[in-house]
Amino acid sequence: MYGGNTMNNNQNNKPIIGITMGDPFGNGPEITIKTLADFSLYERSRPIVIGDTTAMEYAADVAKIVSNINLKINPVSRVSDAKFEPGIMDVYDLGLVKRVEIPGTPEEHKPFGVGPSILGGEASLDM
Repeated sequence: MYGGNTMNNNQNNKPIIGITMGDPFGNGPEITIKTLADFSLYERSRPIVIGDTTAMEYAADVAKIVSNINLKINPVSRVSDAKFEPGIMDVYDLGLVKRVEIPGTPEEHKPFGVGPSILGGEASLDM
């Protein structure tokens, strides 16, 4: 059984959807944040991001500043630890990126400029 103790029978029948975050230094993490901010996704599935917690936390911080999106990151090492709850992004953490490898800070992140992506910030978050 996936989803720990928070799942009811209806939720257990929904498919688990693995979403790859893409290039941790591209705009994939930001697009993933925007996608999972649409809570209707959870009505049809149980999404889990496959990638890197550090990159997703950075993208979540940027999304909070740029687009007022507030998602909590839940790093997991097993799918059974995922919460599958709106507002909480479950990330199957592959441990790919160290924070020091991400240039700049979320506060410095500007569209078409500073940050982990060339087309980040508003370019990807204001779709």
